[in-house]
Amino acid sequence: MSSRAIATTIFEFDASQAAPLDRFCPWQESPYGLVDPRTMIEALVEDLTKICPNLDELRLGWIFGKQTAPGIEELELKLGAVISICHTLGWKDLANQGLRLLDKSKSADSSLEQLKALGADLREAINEKVGSVVVAVIEEPDTALFKDATRHLCGTSLHRDLAVSEGEFNLAGRALAFGLSTAAVYHSMRSVEASLHVLAKKLGITFTAPVELQDWANLTGKIKTEIPILEKQPRSKYRSEELKCLSALLLPADCFRLVWRNHVAHARESYEYEEARKALTYVGDYLRDLSATI
Repeated sequence: MSSRAIATTIFEFDASQAAPLDRFCPWQESPYGLVDPRTMIEALVEDLTKICPNLDELRLGWIFGKQTAPGIEELELKLGAVISICHTLGWKDLANQGLRLLDKSKSADSSLEQLKALGADLREAINEKVGSVVVAVIEEPDTALFKDATRHLCGTSLHRDLAVSEGEFNLAGRALAFGLSTAAVYHSMRSVEASLHVLAKKLGITFTAPVELQDWANLTGKIKTEIPILEKQPRSKYRSEELKCLSALLLPADCFRLVWRNHVAHARESYEYEEARKALTYVGDYLRDLSATI
């Protein structure tokens, strides 16, 4: 698999908001900079390696008695750093655990044995979490796909009635950014199929069962029947535009079914990155035009 890999923790960098290298810090509010990936990883490791020493220093203070027990300032400094790093990494459970330890440390009725045990529990939990972290490097051309494929490929968000289609299309973009090309095609086809439900409803087409239960061929077949109905209407600019728009939408929608949907839905074919990217590009154009039409 390429660098597009599934990950539980992802660090993104935006060159348009770049800062000088000597000011780079991945844990600040705006963690962007013109940095080499190795620099980012070194900064990550440096901050992670501060966590356990901070906890160990507090633990030693609690072990050796009241005279060596850490004061409020030291507690806030060392535990505060641990809590801040956990928040930045999205480890809310550990950040909350750190906050509870900090509150307990300030309490007059807390024993040193209790604090030592709670500190050891937090250290162990952090060690387990660090061992489960996977870092993914998303290649620059794919960062926009990961963040918002709809805006990237359609130019803007879709009509509110196409919310399901937009959600599926954004999932397709994320899948492609992670190298899951076949999944990207699958989600993009789900996006088109959901859009056909919307189009059928807009045209007032009825079915004996809910529109969401109709298969793709039945949907496009029913929508096609609207074309001869429109053709029989008196000539007008409105009729001409409606015929043009509807025909332009049906052409790719029906072809998507034959080119990609049937193959991916029935596990007949797997896709490499370039083919999946092509599918998303075509679907993005289709969704943009449909969104503008409805």
